[in-house]
Amino acid sequence: RMAARQGEFETALALYEKAAESEEVPEALYGAGMIAYQTGNWQRAVRSLARLIEVDPDYVVAYPLLAEALWKLNMREQALVIYERALALHVEEEELLCGYLRLVVTMEEWARAENALSRLYKLDEEAAAYWYWRGRVAEAKGDKEEALLSYERVLSTEDEFWDTRQRYEDLRQQINGQ
Repeated sequence: RMAARQGEFETALALYEKAAESEEVPEALYGAGMIAYQTGNWQRAVRSLARLIEVDPDYVVAYPLLAEALWKLNMREQALVIYERALALHVEEEELLCGYLRLVVTMEEWARAENALSRLYKLDEEAAAYWYWRGRVAEAKGDKEEALLSYERVLSTEDEFWDTRQRYEDLRQQINGQ
């Protein structure tokens, strides 16, 4: 940790990997995976994080990092499977569902998107995250009116949620320009 704090990421990664080799302590595997991820070393991140999940399947914070590293390596289906494994642990975290939704919307996996939206709705039907992703799914499917209504719900909250305002304005211009 000290090496990472001092910006010596390669040293920190090597130390974490050495510690992980000798004992496979979850914290060492996570440290190696996190440093590799932060430095864009996707294959090393996948190796450490996949091993961590084998050693400790309940280490939930490792799943999104592993999925994102797989995504960066164009292993899209594997990334979705990792997110789904995390969601199968019944950890209903908004952040986990949002990461998963970003991938399934990009891949136009509508059944998966609807399932994740349903889970997000059950967490908090008023949450800006739910309405944002509902809008993103509608927008991706070409339902501009539904997308606008969903984005309006987000904008009516006090949450400044990602690129909602820009998406809303772009859609309004598209509709008005037709």
